[in-house]
Amino acid sequence: TPLIISGPAHDDAPRYELADNVARHLMQVQKPWTEADNLVQKAIHKATGYEGDIRNCRDKAQIEKMREQMKQVEETIPGLEAERDKHIQYYEIELEKKAAHLTHDGIAEAQKVANIGSFYVGNNMDVPHLLENALRAHVVYTKDKDYVVQGGEVVIVDEFTGRLMIGRQWSDGLHQAVESKERVKIKEETQTLA
Repeated sequence: TPLIISGPAHDDAPRYELADNVARHLMQVQKPWTEADNLVQKAIHKATGYEGDIRNCRDKAQIEKMREQMKQVEETIPGLEAERDKHIQYYEIELEKKAAHLTHDGIAEAQKVANIGSFYVGNNMDVPHLLENALRAHVVYTKDKDYVVQGGEVVIVDEFTGRLMIGRQWSDGLHQAVESKERVKIKEETQTLA
């Protein structure tokens, strides 16, 4: 096994706080899109449920009734999607991958709110990454499930055992994003030295 030596990285607390504030703004302005998308997903789920019920049903009289109900639900989906598309989606979440990605509209809105110019020049190149971590912290990671706040610190909860992993940190700035979300002291990120 190779020896991994880690040490402190650099202090980016103000940048994590900026990313957290921008993420909170994006979550707020995306609410109408999210609410409309929830209606679309519910309709799709309902139609899929009818499809499964039809496959498993043995009563032919019931099958026709369920087909009609499924058709009615499916006919509502395009209208619900059109309503959703009237709103702007600023970011996408992939829960199964625990990932968040800014859309083009999200980048434009974030640059406007952050008021630091383009994210793709000079010292701002890390901001999209920090912002996506902040969104992950807010939308994907749940307090008292994925982590707890104990003694002013974020402590990871092992997803398999439920035990507290005191002294452990998520990598790549995610831990600092969660600390910023919870408004506790942001520890320095560690980096691999060897």
